[in-house]
Amino acid sequence: MTEKLFFDVCEVAAWGWLRRLMLGGHHDGSRGCFVESHRRQNRAGSATAGRSGPDDLTWLQERATARARAERWFTDPRLRPVSIGYDDRDTATSRLLCLQVGLAQVGRPVRRLLDVSCGGGDLLAEAARIVPEVVGVDPVAVAVAAARQRLTGGPRCRVDELSMEQLADPAGQTLGTFDLAIMHLVFGLVENPLAGLLAVADRLSEGGLFYATDLLRPAAFNADPHVAVAFRPANSDEHAYLVDQVAASFSWDELIALGQAVERCAPVRVEVRAGGLGGFDIASGQARRLVAARAQHMIPLLRRFEDDGAPEGAGPPPYEVMWHLYLRRLT
Repeated sequence: MTEKLFFDVCEVAAWGWLRRLMLGGHHDGSRGCFVESHRRQNRAGSATAGRSGPDDLTWLQERATARARAERWFTDPRLRPVSIGYDDRDTATSRLLCLQVGLAQVGRPVRRLLDVSCGGGDLLAEAARIVPEVVGVDPVAVAVAAARQRLTGGPRCRVDELSMEQLADPAGQTLGTFDLAIMHLVFGLVENPLAGLLAVADRLSEGGLFYATDLLRPAAFNADPHVAVAFRPANSDEHAYLVDQVAASFSWDELIALGQAVERCAPVRVEVRAGGLGGFDIASGQARRLVAARAQHMIPLLRRFEDDGAPEGAGPPPYEVMWHLYLRRLT
């Protein structure tokens, strides 16, 4: 690493503003970040550690209504402009940072990348500049059409109309295996998340990594103040959109239960974390190593958060608002 990049990494590690943004959440010096507070209970948030969540997954059946309400913002032509407008404005940097975290964490050169629920193809387009071959899947036809129009990489880029769960079907199996699979801010929309995780695990090559990040639903979820403080919607439509997305997202215990269920069914290792950079406190050695691994790409993105930060005088949200899931296929 050059001397300049070394000092840039040190500067990033010291940026307190990152902790109050979507990928950082709240930091209280006396308490530590969310994942630190769980480390004592859950061994750094590992899905194989002890948990206090439910022993079965019957609660998944109760998610249908919340998931349907959240999904309509992407399928209803009257509502879709709201989700597109907010996401293009407020999550574009997060989307690109998700890609860079995944590339840093996989631990080997990435020849093939899969974007699960790729939407309009923004992440795929960026990945195509870095990875030799990229594939996107999405269950929404209009999103697939938009992604195909956006991508111009010829045979190196492919987009199929498939859900996460359908990756286990014959059509999904024809896609082959991948070094890295990514999923950004859409896991709450998956109809059968356990089947989806198992399907993705099947599409990973040995040692391959699936990295997903999404909104963390607080255990005591009070929709209006949480959304208003953590996400700063510009209007009532965006507020309603965000309330539905958080309501359909997963709590910490639910994610731990899912991770353990996947580990029982497939040769994978699952780790769930919350807050920070990729789930690591921004001041930690792990976060610094993440930045250093992809410094030329990651540092400009982190600095962009400074430009897009909270309004002057606004306090940090009292929640860690993002979770991070790492699923690695064992060799």
